[in-house]
Amino acid sequence: MEKQRLSIWIGLLVCCVVTVGCGKKEDEAKEPMQSVAQTPPPAGPQAPPDMSDPEKAKEYIRQQMAQMEARVEVMDAKGAYALAVTEAKKWDAQAKLYQLKGEKKLTPDGTASMWTAYFAIQTDARDTPRQEQGKKLTVLMSDGRVMKVSPKETPDDIKFSAPCRAFLPDERLNSKEALAKCLAGLKEKHGAAADSSEIKRLIYTSEESDAGYKPVWELNASVNGSSASAVIDAVTGDVIEAI
Repeated sequence: MEKQRLSIWIGLLVCCVVTVGCGKKEDEAKEPMQSVAQTPPPAGPQAPPDMSDPEKAKEYIRQQMAQMEARVEVMDAKGAYALAVTEAKKWDAQAKLYQLKGEKKLTPDGTASMWTAYFAIQTDARDTPRQEQGKKLTVLMSDGRVMKVSPKETPDDIKFSAPCRAFLPDERLNSKEALAKCLAGLKEKHGAAADSSEIKRLIYTSEESDAGYKPVWELNASVNGSSASAVIDAVTGDVIEAI
């Protein structure tokens, strides 16, 4: 009888030990799950504010535009030419640059978010093509990449394309230096008002001179709300004209 009671007590004790052990394991298993459940989810894109509030909507749009502008890639004339000439050589191995125009977000560093390059085929070894009606190619670049390549080969396309007066040397593509000298020309003409001028476009092109056509840089701007421009010699850097 005593042995039977002892066996019962031992059995009960074993059950208690097992139950307590299982309880601990369950608690241990629950703890990390509770910890995970309590961890806030990673932050995702913020939801737009209540767009029915005009001021909040305006501020939200302003912030989104600022973020988009921060992602826009800009480049200088050398970078734009490097992109464009690759496309031009695919079109014709004899293609040469005759105009390069930078627009939008022009900075004192000579960079812009949009560039347009104009090419024609070199048929005259003297670099005086006089190709008013020859085949041409236009390469449009925006945000650091080529956006559109447009051959001008039909009579109508050629008629309305920029005339090719002379080919341009690619070693004169320092748009930062060109812009600084053009701005200096504007300041000499307009005084302190030129310091707050709005830069519209910077163009590498050619101009007729006593010795034939020569490469020039032309700046188009707005000073005190009026159109203004400055032209410099791309070789010497001298101001040719400021209006």
